[in-house]
Amino acid sequence: MTTSFPTATSPEISEIRTSRGGFHSGGRVSDARSYGEEDTVYNDAGLSVAGDYTFNRLSKMSGNMSFSANQGESVDSSGGSSVSGSRSLQGGLSYQHSRPFGIYNMQFTSMLTGSKQIDSPQPSTTLRWEGMFRYSLGLLATSLTLRMSENPGGSLTKSLNFQATRSF
Repeated sequence: MTTSFPTATSPEISEIRTSRGGFHSGGRVSDARSYGEEDTVYNDAGLSVAGDYTFNRLSKMSGNMSFSANQGESVDSSGGSSVSGSRSLQGGLSYQHSRPFGIYNMQFTSMLTGSKQIDSPQPSTTLRWEGMFRYSLGLLATSLTLRMSENPGGSLTKSLNFQATRSF
C-alpha cells in the first residue's frame, strides 16, 4: 500500500504598474512525498520576474526571466536510492515599434531569448534572436524575418525569410 502526501504553497505574487509600464514577480514551492514499497520525495521551486515599458505610443519593450529547480529522490525496499534533479534559467527580451523609419503600416519586432541548464555537465546554453519587419498595403501583406540561433553545441544557425501574401 502506498500513502501519498502532496503539499504545495501558493505563489507569492507582487505587481507594480505605472502609466508607462510595470513589473511582475512570482514564485512557487512544492513538495510531494509517497511512502510504500518505494519511498519517493519530489521538490520543485521556481521564481519568475517580468516587466514591460512603453517608450511612446509607437514603441514598447518587455522582458522576463525565470529560474526553476527540481529534485527527486526514491528509495526502494532494499535500501537502494536514486537522486535526480535539474536547475535551469530562461529569459527573454522583446522590442516592438509600430512605425519604423516613419513608414505608416509598417511594424518592427525584435526578440531575444535564451536558456541555460545550470547544473548540466555538458554545455547547454541556447540563444535565439529574431527580427521581423511587417508591412501592409491594402490587401497585400509582406514580412521580412531574420533569425539567428546558437545551439548547445555552439553551432550557429541563420535564416532569412521573405513572405508576400495577398487576400482575395
